[in-house]
Amino acid sequence: MNTIYGRRGPALLPSVIAAGTNDAGGGNVGEDATRPFVLGYIDAAQLLDESAIAEVRARLGEYAIAARLQLGSIYVDQPDAGGSMFRALLAAIERYNPAHVLVPSLDHVAALVAVAETKQQRIESRTNATIRPVGT
Repeated sequence: MNTIYGRRGPALLPSVIAAGTNDAGGGNVGEDATRPFVLGYIDAAQLLDESAIAEVRARLGEYAIAARLQLGSIYVDQPDAGGSMFRALLAAIERYNPAHVLVPSLDHVAALVAVAETKQQRIESRTNATIRPVGT
């Protein structure tokens, strides 16, 4: 199932921001409008199991809090999803213009999405967001 753990899809993001509530996945959306807004991305194929995904999600949230960043959704791409959550991430980047995309490591954005173009290159060449590995 293609879900963002804690919420279903990026369509709910504006209501979460407007309500000023915390992201169920450990984010801190709406707490302080002066904090740079960021999104998260995890390629689950890089991890061993669901418990590792939960641990990485928590680390991304902890990093955002420590770095005084406002974390929106964390997109988790499952190996059998055909990159649908990566495409959802790209749409959210274009719509919400985050300062960064938090990833556990550059391995999560190193996979090719087109001939000679990695996920990192696609994000950084088409948007204002930069990839920010948090070293989890």
